[in-house]
Amino acid sequence: MKTRVSSWLVAGTVAALLMALPQVALAGTKEKQPVVDMTTEQPIAGAFAQLDRSADGVASKIRTRVAAGHAFTVWYVIFNEPAECSNQECGEDDLFTAEGALNVDQIEAARISVVWGSSGGVANPAGRISLDGGLAVGEVPGGAGQVLIGKASDGALVPVGVVTGLEDPSAEIHLVVQDHGAAQSDPELLAQQTSSFQGACNPDCVDVQFTVFK
Repeated sequence: MKTRVSSWLVAGTVAALLMALPQVALAGTKEKQPVVDMTTEQPIAGAFAQLDRSADGVASKIRTRVAAGHAFTVWYVIFNEPAECSNQECGEDDLFTAEGALNVDQIEAARISVVWGSSGGVANPAGRISLDGGLAVGEVPGGAGQVLIGKASDGALVPVGVVTGLEDPSAEIHLVVQDHGAAQSDPELLAQQTSSFQGACNPDCVDVQFTVFK
């Protein structure tokens, strides 16, 4: 099931709440999945995502085609207890009720957290981009706007979670690619575009691609 980071956080009252890679061991299982377009829900030709799991955490790799010259970030939507997801399939209904309100009970039950995947960059003139990131078990991204759903004590923009980040490397993880628009020329704004949720949108920030690792 596809998941949209932006749509979650602009719903209802959530809209008002608004670089170094972590040292994650790479030895362990490696999973490879297609990258899917949010609009068409079709795999993007020639694109792929890889997730390497180890006892220490996870490391991700995305190779895809996007809008040339735009800035992008990658977000980890982490279901630490996927067995508790609605209908045994993790997705947006675990974040929101049918009425669009936050589904706090499910967020707590599935121990959901949404954090920056330590990955951002600018697409080259051909629209190609490589996005490599990772997250260690127990790690809390420390930058502004890097914890979306998590514990209030960790500075989450949406402080309804009972956990921040990754508790178990075997968790179900959805990778979401967010387009921040044309890359800013100002270095500070560009840093926001490539490392924070809806940072320095130019003019808009939109979730454009995703992949699912169960």
